[in-house]
Amino acid sequence: MVSLPTERRFRRVSRSYEERCERAVPLLTLRAAAGGFSEGQLPEFDDWVEVPTARALRKGMFVAKVEGRSMEPLIPDWAYCLFRRPVLHLRDGMILLAQHRDVIGPDTGGQYTVKRYRRVQVEADDGSRELGARLEPENPEYLPIEISPESTDEFQPIAEFITVVDQDEPEPMGQ
Repeated sequence: MVSLPTERRFRRVSRSYEERCERAVPLLTLRAAAGGFSEGQLPEFDDWVEVPTARALRKGMFVAKVEGRSMEPLIPDWAYCLFRRPVLHLRDGMILLAQHRDVIGPDTGGQYTVKRYRRVQVEADDGSRELGARLEPENPEYLPIEISPESTDEFQPIAEFITVVDQDEPEPMGQ
């Protein structure tokens, strides 16, 4: 369960289903890495939260925490972010919450990350060109994650990043 401080820009709500869909979105226990891929985990529904945004909320939107510095300054470490799913069309340059079942991220050793998506042409062993992908950080201190054409079946765009809605202070080391 995600613990929330009492002073928060978004708040938990318990309204009727219709009101929740209009004014609130689910908060998921998923923690995405802004570094490599995060630890393997199954996202679970935690609660409904109202978020401070001028955007119209719709079905498929949710809030999840992003940990790590690779997307700074756009997405600060320990930020709660609003995402929209499903991803109907991958656009070059869009920021994604992505899963890759076969990649172990260098920072956290798992399957979820938030990065900017880029289509790339990769030369195969036989000299032909194939379509791959690169997941790029905003922070130049971090390296992009290359998705080879052979592993694109294991790469899954989960949701599109919309905006940061709040931020926690990082937990002390060792917790």
